[in-house]
Amino acid sequence: MKKLFFTLVQQSAAIFLAFAVSVQAQENNQPYIISPRLGAEIDSYERAYFHLLPRSDGFNSAQAFLQSDGQVALRVNRRLQNSTRDTIYTIYPLLAPPLVQDLQKFIEDFEVIYTPDNFTARSVVNFGLASYPAEKARRWKNTKVIVTMRDGQKQTGSLLFATDSSLAIWIAKQAYNWRQPPDSLRIFHASEIDRIFMPKKGSFFSGAGYGLLIGSGVGTLWNAAFPEDDAYLSFNNSVLNGVVFSGVPLALTGGIYGAVAGADVNIIVEGNASRYKVFASKLRLHATFPVLLPPELHALMKSAAE
Repeated sequence: MKKLFFTLVQQSAAIFLAFAVSVQAQENNQPYIISPRLGAEIDSYERAYFHLLPRSDGFNSAQAFLQSDGQVALRVNRRLQNSTRDTIYTIYPLLAPPLVQDLQKFIEDFEVIYTPDNFTARSVVNFGLASYPAEKARRWKNTKVIVTMRDGQKQTGSLLFATDSSLAIWIAKQAYNWRQPPDSLRIFHASEIDRIFMPKKGSFFSGAGYGLLIGSGVGTLWNAAFPEDDAYLSFNNSVLNGVVFSGVPLALTGGIYGAVAGADVNIIVEGNASRYKVFASKLRLHATFPVLLPPELHALMKSAAE
């Protein structure tokens, strides 16, 4: 009986202590918004787009709390394995103000600084708050596109993204910036599009120029290092040999590549959704956001679909 009474006292004390710690934590912590791009809670889409919290398997959501000492705690809500209701909470190491500032800059300027050579990005990644994708982080593309509508009207802008049934462009002269109002966004359904034109800058002559330059340099160095290999040639000048026997063939190769790669892209849709879908994957290769959209654009697309 005494043993049972002692056990009940222990359990009651443990429950009271846990309640007291919880109350104290709530008093000492207040919700903290790292960036307006995230809001009060980090959801799974925002985590995927910004590559946040890579160590949080089973991620459900996350919240930040400002402590009385000025540090920020990240509480991650994760789903238990084979469970749809029960959750566990993981507290990341406390973030000091300088690291919080780096994380804020990482989020707010993500489209600009998300590269391995950026100091702020490295700081956030090295602390385990974010990760780089499996492939090398790329700089965002800015491909010009001209969309001709079925009624003959034309709209020019940067190709933001392309789904299997629609296309979005950014008509402002500046590159996409989440701080700008969304009135620079134009979304076209495949049934509205007559044709899509993407002018390219490459040409035969630019490709030939690069080929000639590279080939001449390589050939010159080779002939200077191994002059005996050219004894049978009538030319005694290594530079001339490099230009003739290496630069010219590479110039022709580069010219052909430049002409092919630099050819304008003209996609004829004529309002046919099936025809547009055939070219959707090619359009995504040239889009600023080929896979995931920034949260702001994602929210607009969801509201437009509802």
